[in-house]
Amino acid sequence: MTEALHVRPASLDDAGALQRLHGRAFPSFFLTTLGPRFLELFYDRLIRDGEIVLVIELGGAMAGFAAGTARPHGFFTRLLRRDAWRFASASVPALVRHPRIAPRLWRATRRPAEERERPEGFATLLSIAVDPGRARHGLGARLLEAFIAEARARGAAGLDLTTDCDENDAVNAFYRRNGFSLRREFTTPEGRRMNEYEMRIDDARPSPPPKPAPGLIAKRGIDVVAASAGLATLLPLLVLVGAAVRLESPGPALFRQERVGLRGSRFRLLKFRTMCARSPGPQVTAAGDPRITRLGRFLRHYKLDELPQLINVLAGEMSLVGPRPEVPRYVQHYPERWRRALTVRPGLTDFAALEFLDEEAILSRSQDPERAYVEQVLPRKLELYERYLAEQSLTTDLRLIAETLRRIWR
Repeated sequence: MTEALHVRPASLDDAGALQRLHGRAFPSFFLTTLGPRFLELFYDRLIRDGEIVLVIELGGAMAGFAAGTARPHGFFTRLLRRDAWRFASASVPALVRHPRIAPRLWRATRRPAEERERPEGFATLLSIAVDPGRARHGLGARLLEAFIAEARARGAAGLDLTTDCDENDAVNAFYRRNGFSLRREFTTPEGRRMNEYEMRIDDARPSPPPKPAPGLIAKRGIDVVAASAGLATLLPLLVLVGAAVRLESPGPALFRQERVGLRGSRFRLLKFRTMCARSPGPQVTAAGDPRITRLGRFLRHYKLDELPQLINVLAGEMSLVGPRPEVPRYVQHYPERWRRALTVRPGLTDFAALEFLDEEAILSRSQDPERAYVEQVLPRKLELYERYLAEQSLTTDLRLIAETLRRIWR
């Protein structure tokens, strides 16, 4: 029986498996010598930043992955700046074991690879790996095809990559066979001969996403001030609600769930837990769902369970106003429309949040709430997200915040 093959975007929960597969596929590569903790942090950061990280599953198990960026200029600078101390501490054990890698690591941070000249609009494939035990299933070509499709969808005009020249014949042949041409050969300071390949992929290049309105430059500053003030003011209430959640039913006070954010980045959305811990079921909730606790019903009615998301706003993962962040499985529906919606940070409220303030009651009228959500509710939400993109301004944001508060507490 042929095993089912499936390509999907990587989630935050995949970082550990990506690290282990990278280690098996590239045991002698520089990144591998930096250790499992460094590698896991590297892939975790790629996923959080919304870079292109695709996983291929064979028979339900991860069999390979492809990772890269559609924004190569400044890539390593962005990566290191956001997690500098964590990357530094993760590299210490490797430096103790292999002190000879210190000069190379220093050069990588001071003169990153993205500084080389490249044609405008090219994406970069950083790594593509197939589990050594699955090497003859054609998975590499399928991963490359999916990576090219995603890079093209993000507006890339071409794709480039770098790989070893010597003792690497099979890999070089793979890239040439799949349409890459040699751009140049060069030698690293360590004496490694490298091949740099490129390929044009812009045969049906889509229009670039709309740029944010000029008047929204101050939006992030307002988010930070408002979220900080809100957390300081509401701290006693947050502590009280958290304690009540813990007392009512076993489990943590906070519920954390992976959501998709700006430009496809991933983050953990925070809420007060309103369901029994570890209760299985669909990711959409209808009114009367038996998983919801008595206190949870009260918190949901007044939207008090959403208050911890002020932490997400302060962290830059969300905004006060913007399309509501969705779980990855539903973002895979209507991908082109989601790509437009995710050109702004997701928010606590927007036009869709107002229209579907009583979403649970709407879904409870369907025999299959999840299907109703995907086929009826989600398309309408995406229409309203696009309306917000067209009308976004500070005035619109203030009006939406005021209307949200009025409807919740009326």
